[in-house]
Amino acid sequence: MSPEWARIAIKDAINRSGLRDENGDEYKFTPHDFRRLFATSALAAGLPIHILAKLMGHQNISQRRVMPPFTTRTPTGISELPR
Repeated sequence: MSPEWARIAIKDAINRSGLRDENGDEYKFTPHDFRRLFATSALAAGLPIHILAKLMGHQNISQRRVMPPFTTRTPTGISELPR
């Protein structure tokens, strides 16, 4: 599966779902968002960060860029990550 194939599949799924952002525009969701969603969910579920770093392909924790919580970008009608 190529990154371009993933982008097209994600865009198609979002279009069919009818998800829209706060402005009513098409919701933007990228393959990298899946990576962030996985990391956020794994940490919230209690996965130790050193194990997550290995799963994400980082050599050490210091390579991890500090990102805002994934829940700051949610489509209209969804207020938090599923548990």
